[in-house]
Amino acid sequence: MGEPAGVTTLATVMVAVVLAGCGAQGQEGDEDEVVVPVTEEPLEVLLDAESETVLDQPLTYPRGRPEVSASLLTLEPGERTGPHTHEAPMLAWVLEGEVSVDYGGDGTRTYTEGETIMEAVGVVHNGTSSGETPARLLVVNLGSNQVENTVVVD
Repeated sequence: MGEPAGVTTLATVMVAVVLAGCGAQGQEGDEDEVVVPVTEEPLEVLLDAESETVLDQPLTYPRGRPEVSASLLTLEPGERTGPHTHEAPMLAWVLEGEVSVDYGGDGTRTYTEGETIMEAVGVVHNGTSSGETPARLLVVNLGSNQVENTVVVD
């Protein structure tokens, strides 16, 4: 199943970043090494959804072998994702711009640069880049081999 237009897989970039960092830090005798515990500043919590999506749905994970993917979604001003739904949890971080998402009977919500959301599961919705500049989102799917992350609705 294809992703909406404008989605670019980050796998290559993520692998390059990891490989570039391997061996560059943390070696014995590295006097300039700085260790920052991941539980302290400058750690900035982007989302702590604990148990619910943006529509107050219980957060549940699909059965099957876990599969995690990360993508960048870019929407030009006025461009839409098209009606779709998610079968597994999806986290989205608005890196730039503004996105308005129409959830049908559950209303429309607007997310702006810096906001992070746990998207609705099983609810048809349609996102629109509603600002004057392109919207860029980091999308992280927390799926499995038994479900589609995104299902386009005709």
